[in-house]
Amino acid sequence: TDQMLSVLPMYHALEFTSGFLMSIYGGTTVTYLDSPTTMLEIMYETQTTVMVAVPRFFQMLYKTLMRHLTKSTNLVISGTSSDSQFSTEIIQKAHQAMGGKIRVFVSGGASLPDTVYDNFNRLGITIHQGYGLTESSPVLAVTPYNKSRRSSVGLAVEGTKVEIKDANSDGIGEIVATGPGVMRGYYKNPEATKKAIINNYLYTGDLGRFDDDGYLYVTGRSKEVIVTSAGKNVYPTEIESLYRQNEIIDELCVVGISPTDEISEDVHAVIVPKENAELAQEEVEQVIFEHIKKTREELPSYQQIQKSHFLWHDHLPKKENGEIDRRQVKKWLEKYIAATKSSELLKNPVETSLEDWEDWEQEIILELSHMSNVPTDKIRSKTDIDTDLALDSIMKVELLLLLENEVQKHIPDEIISEIQTVDDIFDAVRQIRSTTFQADVTSDIHPVLINQRSIALKICSQLFRACMHILCHSYFSIRSYGIEHIPKGQPYIVAANHSSHLDTVAIMTALGSESRKLQVAGAKEYFFDSKIKSWFFSNFMNVVPFDRETISLQSLNMSKEILNGDMCLLIYPEGTRSIDGKLQSFKAGLGVLALRTGVPIIPSYIEGTYQAWAKGEKKLSKSKIRVIFGEPIFCQPEKDLSNRNKYQKYQEIVSDTRSKIKSLKAAIEAKE
Repeated sequence: TDQMLSVLPMYHALEFTSGFLMSIYGGTTVTYLDSPTTMLEIMYETQTTVMVAVPRFFQMLYKTLMRHLTKSTNLVISGTSSDSQFSTEIIQKAHQAMGGKIRVFVSGGASLPDTVYDNFNRLGITIHQGYGLTESSPVLAVTPYNKSRRSSVGLAVEGTKVEIKDANSDGIGEIVATGPGVMRGYYKNPEATKKAIINNYLYTGDLGRFDDDGYLYVTGRSKEVIVTSAGKNVYPTEIESLYRQNEIIDELCVVGISPTDEISEDVHAVIVPKENAELAQEEVEQVIFEHIKKTREELPSYQQIQKSHFLWHDHLPKKENGEIDRRQVKKWLEKYIAATKSSELLKNPVETSLEDWEDWEQEIILELSHMSNVPTDKIRSKTDIDTDLALDSIMKVELLLLLENEVQKHIPDEIISEIQTVDDIFDAVRQIRSTTFQADVTSDIHPVLINQRSIALKICSQLFRACMHILCHSYFSIRSYGIEHIPKGQPYIVAANHSSHLDTVAIMTALGSESRKLQVAGAKEYFFDSKIKSWFFSNFMNVVPFDRETISLQSLNMSKEILNGDMCLLIYPEGTRSIDGKLQSFKAGLGVLALRTGVPIIPSYIEGTYQAWAKGEKKLSKSKIRVIFGEPIFCQPEKDLSNRNKYQKYQEIVSDTRSKIKSLKAAIEAKE
């Protein structure tokens, strides 16, 4: 079956229908992406075959992929234009980085830029486009599988009728639709319903045309609503009411402006300040900037003004009824942006050219320029990433990806939250790179290593495990195989599947006396969320705190202390117990530990513990438990690898370990 990677929030109509309901209908496995910073890692681990996303995500995926190929391989990525071709080797490496199983990408929610379509096409991946609205549940049209056309959103879905109303000489008119998916109306809003539904047809407000084969092309909008590249509908009058409440603003008009070749739009505001005898023009603009910044902080990202423009000593064009003529404002602004080559007014300029930055700073400046459409010579150390560069939420994720790629470390939330200017970005990178930086340690976590215990606690711990040993043999009829693969007199990492709290007891019982030097990596937010739990699991189950999702500096140092002390470490690479007993995807942290410590990995498969005590069950059930250990996996020490190859090696270690653990299941069945 397919492996779907879900990247959109469930409340997004496209995700709920195409990602969630269709996956259930088709029996597809769905993996939910927790953080975009790990997208390539998760795609690799799950061998993703299908992904439905908005255009901005595909833009971010492509940039991340290019950075990965540049940093983690020795390949030179040349030719950045969408009409140039990649070498066969680069295409193969790109597919490998995404898991090597990509079957179909689908873009919806907003118009897909041709450049994004072309970039993935160069990699041998065709993005299929769809079109619809929340009011149509939401899909109206989609390109057929393997019959995608550049710029087209495809054919009307079965049972739905899509037409073009009031077409001009070029065949362009408003897109209207009727069918079982079209809404009956807006809840308790008959006036809005009357405008949107006419003779059972939904008037979308979008402009489009058909080609001779019935493929639909969306060419623009006839309504004032702004559709962002993240698929959000933004209503100008609503945004204006949120930002207009300032005595120094005379007039404010919000319009949507399309960047480059996109039909989706950014949120721009044209502001007419009131004349002020006490403040200079620059001071007035500064006051308004501060007002916009403060207002933005209280609003979701899609309601935030991305670009601000000032119009002095004039008024905005009006209609006959006195209302602001939004269409005329938009035409004027498009001409203004084209003339100035920049849609941003930056403050605090200093005489600094790109050549004055260090190499790594230049890379960040170039990326900021690309994301914000602000020229590099306009980006200063004091440039504000919110008010000056207007980075939306997805752009900030791109920035986080770039920074983590630069420092090759996870950047804690407490540092990210303090970033406001370009200078703050540089300071964050320097802080993470410094050898003195340490992540915060939760005060309630007090791990106790085996060699740090008192004699009394050691005796109590041995008695407790003796009881568990009796339980496993008398009640669960435990058997173990492959104990000969356990190295003698040296540290190692046991990597096992995880479906029950009995897994650790089973491994300890199978190891026998060898388990006396075994420490267990446990989720710190689960086993160490109180002093009592911390004391019990540290002393009686040999548990030490680890991060589930990522390998932190604290976890790495703890691992080195364990392994350097001739002890061993049990890790569950899945990060949490499986809810169905099946092997889940593995976290890359296992690869990081193995490569940085140089100790062998002992793959292990545990069978029967899921049936005995599954996740969520309150009582034990009688079931035969089997444990098997495989041959050691030896990892090349980190010092022998270049920085470019480390990330790829982490993934290879994880993939190899998972494959061997999976094969051990069949080995148990053969022995039984």
